[in-house]
Amino acid sequence: MKKARVFTVVKGQTYDPQGTVINSAAKQLGIKHIKDVKAGRHFLLLFEDDTPDENVKASAEEAATRLLHNDIIEDYDITYEL
Repeated sequence: MKKARVFTVVKGQTYDPQGTVINSAAKQLGIKHIKDVKAGRHFLLLFEDDTPDENVKASAEEAATRLLHNDIIEDYDITYEL
């Protein structure tokens, strides 16, 4: 089975309340050296084995740009297991 993993994360200057809470909790637990935390999401897209690699990449890119992330406040990255 072919896979595409889409990772989204809040852009650098965007306020991230979840990341702020995680960063505060890390400090309270004594976890050191963390400057900032940006929370994100992970999506796993599964494709049939006989799907051509270029179709997997095109479909994953379309899903990421049109469905899975908000371009105003998030960046995304895609990795593949073809």
